[in-house]
Amino acid sequence: MQKTNIKLLILLVAVSALFFTGCKKKVVSNSSDSNATGQTNHANPKPENAVHIVATFDFSTFPNVYGTFTTTGALGDQNGTAFMAIGPLTPTGKVAHCVVVLTFQDGSTISIKQECEFNNAQVYPDNKGQWQITGGTGAYAGIKGNGITTMPPLQEDMTGVIQ
Repeated sequence: MQKTNIKLLILLVAVSALFFTGCKKKVVSNSSDSNATGQTNHANPKPENAVHIVATFDFSTFPNVYGTFTTTGALGDQNGTAFMAIGPLTPTGKVAHCVVVLTFQDGSTISIKQECEFNNAQVYPDNKGQWQITGGTGAYAGIKGNGITTMPPLQEDMTGVIQ
């Protein structure tokens, strides 16, 4: 009986170790720029991959809103026009899927998919989300990137990485 208990204990420890190491977030090296899913580690980006995008919108034309943006970091210090199509809220009323298109001064574009979570208690900083680049044109054809977004009043403040 004691041998069976020891075997079960060893099995339990082994399964627990497998479970907890299997669920642990894998930190990828930025030298490879992406993990198996094609997403970049934006927790500790290399300076040359880090990007910050701030888009400011006029919400008077909701749900399709227009504005301007600025970039710093990996995209350089640039600006241009921004468009955001705000998708409907999920049935719970707390998540929206939006599409943002940034148009640079040379006419190149970057398209971004956002999933934004809203909190009814406070407007900011509790409204947050994630973003992922879905495509680009011109100078940004083939660009990839992702990160987090916060939503201060009238803005989308995106930080993350690109490659």
